[in-house]
Amino acid sequence: MIFGDKVNFGDNNEIKANLEKIQKDLNRVKLTIEIKNRDDYLAFAIQNILLYSAKQVEQLSIYLEGPIDFISWKARNLFEAYLLCEYLVQFPAQAKVFIGQIAVDELQINEGFLGINATKNSDIYKKIILDRNEYIRSTLNKHKLKETGFWTVSFLAKAVDCQDEYTAFFKLYSKYVHPSSWIINGQESQYDTLVFRNVFILQAQYYLSRLLKTTENYQKSENK
Repeated sequence: MIFGDKVNFGDNNEIKANLEKIQKDLNRVKLTIEIKNRDDYLAFAIQNILLYSAKQVEQLSIYLEGPIDFISWKARNLFEAYLLCEYLVQFPAQAKVFIGQIAVDELQINEGFLGINATKNSDIYKKIILDRNEYIRSTLNKHKLKETGFWTVSFLAKAVDCQDEYTAFFKLYSKYVHPSSWIINGQESQYDTLVFRNVFILQAQYYLSRLLKTTENYQKSENK
């Protein structure tokens, strides 16, 4: 793995300064992405990925000395954000599908609520949810969008040729973002070490560097 010039290894003040710079770069690139028309799903998605990533960087910078599971969570989120952006740039027709997934996500959330019958007014709430779901599905049909499920990280990693990195790091992140035996039964001195913190922080910066490169290249190609 080769780290680009967006990656910084040093004390926390130096790392925070680099993260703040990256956040500014993400916001800068976002402003250069032009949505050309209402069907420009790719530009819309890239803008939102950049915005999401900038927020993740801001939180990482603020809580750089916070719990290690928080640090790993941010690194994992940024890995997924990079994979998603790279996938959409390589397969732009999938951007429309991705935008449509927001409706599918809401359908799944609403259907989860339908299983809750804790109040005497549950029939009223059930009707509200069912009416909302009907509206969502009619909107999907109107725009010729299918109810597709979300893309797994393993699928995205394979699609953009990042399987080795997925294999190397994703299981490590999972040990921290889930209530694994590693976290529950392990000693803090075992799982919260400087080595692991540095892995998460360096990887987070690395993914951000790649995300910036991908989006900058996209922006340049669109402006030719």
